Amino acid sequence: MVIQVRRICTLVACVLLCNTSLLSQENHRLKGTIVSSKSEAIPGAIILFDAVPFFSDVNGQFEIESTGEVALKISSMGYATRFDTVYLHRDTNLQFILSEQQLELDEAIVEEKSRTTQNSSITNKLAGFQIENIPNAIGIPDVLSSIKTLPGVQSNTEGQKGLIIRGGNYDQTTTSVDGVAMIGTSHLFGLLSTLQTDCVDEVVLYNGFKPPRLGSTLGSAVEVNLKEEFSKENSFEGSASASAISSQLQSSFSNKKLFVQIGYRHSNLILIQNLINNALTVNENKIIEAIYRFDDFHFKAAYLFKKHKVQLLQLISSDDMSYNVDFVESEIFRNNQMSWRNSTSSVRWNFYALNGSIFTANVSSSKYTTGLISRNRNAYFVGETNQSDWRNSVSAFNNSVETFTTRMLLEKKISSDLHTNFGYEFKKNRITPFSEEYWEDTPQTQPRFEGNTDVKAHSLFAELEGSLMGAISFKAGFQTNLFSYAEEQEFHFNPQVSITREFQRNLSLSLYSLRSSQNVHLITLNTLGFIPELWLAPSTGMPVQTSWSTGTKLSYTRLKTKAFVDVYARGMSNLLEFGYVDFENSINEIVGNQIAANGQGAVFGIAVSLKSSHKNLHYSLSYSHAKSSRLFEQLNQGVPFPFAFDIRHDANASFTYELSKNCKLSALYTFASGRVLNINDQMIPIGFTVPLGGNYTQWVSYNQPQNRNSYRLGNLQRIDWSIAWRRPTTGGEYNFLLGVYNTTNRVNPYSAFSSVDENGNPYIEEIGLIPFMPNLSISYSWY
Repeated sequence: MVIQVRRICTLVACVLLCNTSLLSQENHRLKGTIVSSKSEAIPGAIILFDAVPFFSDVNGQFEIESTGEVALKISSMGYATRFDTVYLHRDTNLQFILSEQQLELDEAIVEEKSRTTQNSSITNKLAGFQIENIPNAIGIPDVLSSIKTLPGVQSNTEGQKGLIIRGGNYDQTTTSVDGVAMIGTSHLFGLLSTLQTDCVDEVVLYNGFKPPRLGSTLGSAVEVNLKEEFSKENSFEGSASASAISSQLQSSFSNKKLFVQIGYRHSNLILIQNLINNALTVNENKIIEAIYRFDDFHFKAAYLFKKHKVQLLQLISSDDMSYNVDFVESEIFRNNQMSWRNSTSSVRWNFYALNGSIFTANVSSSKYTTGLISRNRNAYFVGETNQSDWRNSVSAFNNSVETFTTRMLLEKKISSDLHTNFGYEFKKNRITPFSEEYWEDTPQTQPRFEGNTDVKAHSLFAELEGSLMGAISFKAGFQTNLFSYAEEQEFHFNPQVSITREFQRNLSLSLYSLRSSQNVHLITLNTLGFIPELWLAPSTGMPVQTSWSTGTKLSYTRLKTKAFVDVYARGMSNLLEFGYVDFENSINEIVGNQIAANGQGAVFGIAVSLKSSHKNLHYSLSYSHAKSSRLFEQLNQGVPFPFAFDIRHDANASFTYELSKNCKLSALYTFASGRVLNINDQMIPIGFTVPLGGNYTQWVSYNQPQNRNSYRLGNLQRIDWSIAWRRPTTGGEYNFLLGVYNTTNRVNPYSAFSSVDENGNPYIEEIGLIPFMPNLSISYSWY
């Protein structure tokens, strides 16, 4: 295993060295410094060169290597954008002065961005136009598909409603949209984001180190900034598109004071329903029908007056799926309907002080719900004679997570190379699980969950960023949390620090370490078919989860080439897992007595990435190797066992070739080790699963006394490609895109169950989820 990792790292290094040696023969270095009219350095300025963004460091400096004519676009919040052209025939040092943005009648047009400088050596940043250029899984430029090409983000996660990053479940990743944390931001089993790419300005992935203001979960953070552009004159633009996957419409209006954007999307998967069913039905004795529908709605409005800005945000999404299995040679059938709903609203106020400080206050409310109804027909054995009787049963399960949040944040520039932000947040969660099952007649009364449902959190956070001795930059901060639940209180102090040392002009080494807390638990039945989500509030026996993370990242940047190697380790405590569950019990009995608590988790990994381009070819290579395990005293005889998403190897290779100015071809190859299941030699039912069942749904033993998660599914391999062509017109442009997901129609294993062949011999049958899926998209943008 170690030899394989060494070979891959050596190959990446060779490609990098070959690439940079060729460039060094013909390029010259531009070392620039961005300053204000008062000669003060401007850190975090964006320098756009040949569609590639660069960022000035804490001293306002940046470096670019090229030759001949170099066209630059330089921008920073609070300053007028500058366009400049430099002719490079030798190494050159230049200073670029940005003038402060002028105010008219005490009213300013401000394009909101965080004042905090993002250190590119410890973050992955994607602009909206970059997302459109990244090869995507199903032929539609998408935020989630783009993030999954980054190292450390698991690719083998079909069927999951979020991002699996660095050995944690998807609840451990914070997704913040315009400063509002959200749960469940994906459609189509994690293949599509609920956010339309046309509405997104920028996405930042904090893979190992994240700001304290985003510290509400154990793992990584994804910060999404939606578009917001003011104009001196009335401006109306938008786009409309239709494809086999979805139809969508988005439009925006702006002037000096007002910006409004509306977007709506509706699925069109019914158009390729027969193709999906034929691909899923690989056994003629078992007919599978999977019908998936989704919708999302986006509304954002911002208004400027004097030195204030008020913003309204509304995000709504819904997903529905029917997964039906008909056993042709018997009366057995499984009819399953699952749904996800997400609604988020927020109001934000910004005040821009004369000294450059920014004060932000926002209030948000969200509700995330999941639901499952499973209707089954089974042979029920009764009486001493053990005779069978065919019966219909109904199992119902739903879960809701309601969140109310209020936050205040102050961002301030202390000096030219020292910045700080600090604030306070109050958050209240109400988590309500519900389940019931019955025969054909609906019961007169419905059971109520008797466990704790509410948790409150008061948080203080602060961060300081600056430089030491020029070549060393740092970020240091903390978050304190006071959690209150079920007459219990917990106080957590979570410090964090990141130090970056620049070597030479293109090489830097970063060391980072941080602690995190998470007050909402998620338990999933990752081992049995489709996954319902059981969200729980902390209680006396299930306290708040904690984690620590530390790592070292070596980064290299040279012109259009970016590479890094990141070695990391994570530890987690107070985790939850299903214990030895008797599915005939109620949800109250399961939560109260049959969940293993106080578990520990450990993750060790290495991530390698290389991005570059040569003439019309842009390519990205990424690889990660990791080991994720869990330890519970009550499970697996107290011996560590693999986490359900213990995906040892994960690799992506993406390529984009510009055939012409208006046409490009993209391809993506994905390889990932299979995830693990807890499977035994008894019959396990297909379809959706819920943490109950008993005789109603013919449940059998879920846990094994030892060797938990001992079965590893087959590897995932997938080739996706797309070809895009644009045709500019007066006042707009047409875009045509043809894409294919899973070109070879490979059955990439999603789950497995024990079965017997026609000769009565037992075997384990692996089943896939998403087959070959073509997509043709036609869109028109106007401006």
